Amino acid sequence: SLPLITAISVINGKLAGRVPLPLSPVPDDIVGYCVDLAIYYAAARCDVLSKDIKERRTEALEALHYMARNHKSLGLEDPPTNTSVSASIDSNDREFNRTELDKLF
Repeated sequence: SLPLITAISVINGKLAGRVPLPLSPVPDDIVGYCVDLAIYYAAARCDVLSKDIKERRTEALEALHYMARNHKSLGLEDPPTNTSVSASIDSNDREFNRTELDKLF
């Protein structure tokens, strides 16, 4: 449904760059915020917004903003911080040198 897709897009937009998306598994807090946002967007489409729905949307967006700024844990495992990446290339001796290549062209 459009309200749910909109809610997911808002959450992904807030968290993009902080964590790899899509989230798997999705933390319970995020599920709750998604529900609150989807209800807001559905109610807005039907013109039945209540004060409670508006407040829950505001609280969800504030919490997501706080999470996006790294002030609140998402409950996900943090990636190791001391990872080193190395590469090794093994090759045979050159079969062509510059002089031989110049002869070809």
